This record gives sequence, C-alpha cells and structure tokens, in this order.
Amino acid sequence: TFGREASGLSEADAEIYRALAVLRAGGTGEAAGWLQRRLDAHPQASIEPYLDLSRWQLRSLDLTIAHVHLSRLLEDHPDDPQIMSMLSVVELGQGRRLQALRLAQRAAELAPDRPELQFNLGRLLLGYDRASAALPHLRRAVELRPIYPPAWSFLGLALTRLEGTEGASSPGPAPSAPLPSGFGTEDVADAAAALRLAVAIDPGFSQGYVTLANLLLERGERAEALRFLRHGVENARNPTSLNAALDRVLEPAPPPKADPAR
Repeated sequence: TFGREASGLSEADAEIYRALAVLRAGGTGEAAGWLQRRLDAHPQASIEPYLDLSRWQLRSLDLTIAHVHLSRLLEDHPDDPQIMSMLSVVELGQGRRLQALRLAQRAAELAPDRPELQFNLGRLLLGYDRASAALPHLRRAVELRPIYPPAWSFLGLALTRLEGTEGASSPGPAPSAPLPSGFGTEDVADAAAALRLAVAIDPGFSQGYVTLANLLLERGERAEALRFLRHGVENARNPTSLNAALDRVLEPAPPPKADPAR
C-alpha cells in the first residue's frame, strides 16, 4: 500500500502495472486476458500497456485481436511510428502486403533513427523482391544497432540477391567469434560476411545458420555449410530447422539415371 501511495497510482492502475509486469516476464494467456479486462475497465492515458498487450498477441499469433487493438490505438495516436510498425506486421500476417508496406514506410519516415523500424521496412521491401530499395534500410538498422542479428541476416539476403552467387565468399569470423571491434557496415559488402556476423553476434540465432548454409551451398562450399550447420545444431535456441537442413545436406545424392539408349 505504501508503495502504491508513494507512486501516486490508484489501486486499479497499480493492478494494471502488476499484470503488465507478469506479461513482460513471460505471462500466459490468462495474464493477457486479465490485463485486457482491466484496461477495458480502466483506460490508460499511456499507450505502454496497450503496446505490450499487442506484442503478446503478435507472439501468440492472435492477429485478429491485435489488429483491432492496434487500429484503435492508431486512431488515437495517428503519428506514432511504433504503432504503425507493429500494425504493419499484423497487416503482413493477414496478407495485406501493400498496406503493411505503406505503414512501415511511414513509420520509418517519422522515426529514421529507430533501428527496428528501419529493419521492418527493409525486410518488407525484400519480400517484394526490391533488394536495392531494402539495402539502405537494412544497413541503417545495423548502423544504429550493431548487435542486431536478424538485421544482419536480412542484410545478407539483400546482398545475396544483388550480387548473385558467383565467386567465393569473403573471409568472415568463425562461428563462435566475438563481434569485431571497430567494424563498420561499409566493410560488409559480401552476403556471407553479413550472415557470418549474424551468427557470430548471436550463436543461438537459428535462422541465421540456415540462411548462411543455403548461400554457401549455392556457392559450392558444402564443407563450410556443414560446419556452420553442425555448429548451429549445438548452439541454436531452436535447432529443429537446422537438423532438417543438415539432414538434407547429408542425404545421399540419387544414383544417375540409366541411359535408355543402352
């Protein structure tokens, strides 16, 4: 009680922020539902609880409810770039790609120094096969936040599509290497180098290993692809996709077809 009085929160508001803390700590659907009911009964001036609830709905793939809540928030806060960016993710998940792109572009324009907004726009543009348009946004994302494995991974994808798969990959850090000190994004002009950085920064980043292995296989570097996949199986947080990729690489090649002329 003393803490609530000292903070100036009403009992209802204190309950909302207690529920918010539970949700942030990995709360269940029951916690999310309880928070939603409290917010309905006691609307908040701050958008923070609503955004956290929407993030939980996104993680739970409850896109319909997330769309309703974020759309209402955007009506009340029409120039909030974070709401726009989150709503763009929902629009994409519901198949409205053009609307998702428009929201992401507007969000990135309003907050050009927010790395997550630049990343969101870059990956959406890449989904439209607009690698050259995506590249500056993905580069900007890693400039603003160098420790950003998904952005490095998508930067590698963008570079792959722009450069093709010809030529040997440039040297990059070993799978377990720390982030190099003093590096700049202008030094990472090769797709494999960017993808190597993604898994060097975060050895648990499952998709980074798969994307890098696919690129190395396309370049004919099977042994290097196997090395990264095996490293990923040992270190990734979710090795399921890595095990599947490793099985595909190790699968024996089919025997050559018999010559019908013989």
